[in-house]
Amino acid sequence: MENNRTFGIIPAAGHSRRMGTHKLLMPWKNGRVIDCVLEAWTKSCVDHSVMVVRKEDESLIESASLQPSICVLALETNTDDMKQTIQAGLKHIETLWSPLETERCLIAPADLPKLTFQLIDAVAGAIESKIVVPMYGDKIGHPTGFPWPKTSEIFELNPDEGLDALIKRSPTKKIDFDLALRPRDIDTPEDYSRECESRN
Repeated sequence: MENNRTFGIIPAAGHSRRMGTHKLLMPWKNGRVIDCVLEAWTKSCVDHSVMVVRKEDESLIESASLQPSICVLALETNTDDMKQTIQAGLKHIETLWSPLETERCLIAPADLPKLTFQLIDAVAGAIESKIVVPMYGDKIGHPTGFPWPKTSEIFELNPDEGLDALIKRSPTKKIDFDLALRPRDIDTPEDYSRECESRN
């Protein structure tokens, strides 16, 4: 068995309602948003990444199938929110790989076209006993890193709580990055235009 593995969860089961079109399939650089995101996870130090999608989202399933280190979890029942999507991914990792207490997990949404493998690796390398939170200037960003035992607390969140509530009340380790490196999600056409204008 591998020792001290790193796992990743990429929740991608949303409906892009605010965007008005499938945001993960929108153009980005020489491909699409999802292609850039999956490339970052594939190039990173993460051993196994799980992308959680709706079972009818054939385009995403096909995209992930081209990346050998990406495992697709196609949900039989749609989730109500990202927290439930992450919980499904955690259960899948537990079933497939039975993580050890010394191992770790990173979580970041799928709509982060500026996410890089360098950011993923930096957060992964900082995970010890506390949740790792990347700071871009004075702003919290992605990905978030968890020692595997801490992921169990995601299942203890109240129905109206998200991961941010867990982070706020937990001891955390913050690592600093330049604000210009901050990967921001794209929920609206305005978000997409903003990120397109700021990309390198």
